[in-house]
Amino acid sequence: MSRALLGQVAAAVVMSMTPFIYGTTLSFGGLLLAESQLAERARLTIGDAVMIAAASNFGRMAACLLSAQLTDRLGVLRVIQLGTPINLLAWPLMTLTSGRGTVLAGSVLAGSVVGLTGLTGRLYIAEVTTSRYRPVLCYLPGVALGLGLLLSFSLSALIPWRYAVIVCGIVPSVVQVVGTLLLPNSPR
Repeated sequence: MSRALLGQVAAAVVMSMTPFIYGTTLSFGGLLLAESQLAERARLTIGDAVMIAAASNFGRMAACLLSAQLTDRLGVLRVIQLGTPINLLAWPLMTLTSGRGTVLAGSVLAGSVVGLTGLTGRLYIAEVTTSRYRPVLCYLPGVALGLGLLLSFSLSALIPWRYAVIVCGIVPSVVQVVGTLLLPNSPR
């Protein structure tokens, strides 16, 4: 594998971390709903769990509107770096607390990160890859979303689900911020 191709693949992997986080966000909603059905372990009612699971979409929609302006002004890498601290706050709020308000706030923040950085990553991949590899590498974020779902659900079968999703929510964010420090700005 040539050095140029390796760089393109690395960029695509780093930029696919947000869709991976989005897959984990989706699994969080499902796992939270499942927990609310188990009366002996439930921290929240089913109504609260539904509201929290849906709340991430409000954050995602609002941040999508902001993303275009920020990406134009700051660039893709800076926008993704801006989203990392938000993500690192969101997951502990969602998984390590039990109050409805804090879990709801964490869900909105997690959705905001996805809205802010989700499409910028695919844009970056398209800008830094050659036409030969662009078709394959631009689909990597879609694969990462499914992988986030699969890994968080699978890991939750082995360890308590709240720990599984916090790991699947935070580790990709750390990988992404470190990766963005090593990647060049896009040609644009």
